[in-house]
Amino acid sequence: MIAAAWVAIALDVAGAVVLGWAAVVLARILWSSIVQRDRRIGSIVLAVGLLLALHPALGIWWCLHDRPVLALVYSVVSAGACAGLAWVIGQSAEAAARP
Repeated sequence: MIAAAWVAIALDVAGAVVLGWAAVVLARILWSSIVQRDRRIGSIVLAVGLLLALHPALGIWWCLHDRPVLALVYSVVSAGACAGLAWVIGQSAEAAARP
């Protein structure tokens, strides 16, 4: 069970990296706008994306403190949520990049 939890945590970390990267890309696109409101939204997207990228730490903590079942469930759900959010951010970045 511990090995499965660590694999799920590794996938969750990878998802968090992709989520952080996608948030940075979208934020940079929004920052390049001349509209002040878009720049503000870009800052918020970056802050929220980077905070969400820190979430795998909880799964790691649970696994290190002998709660591999909790870590496994949390990491699997979080990895799925990261993939979904990264897809949504990617679609938003694609739409924002068009003139």
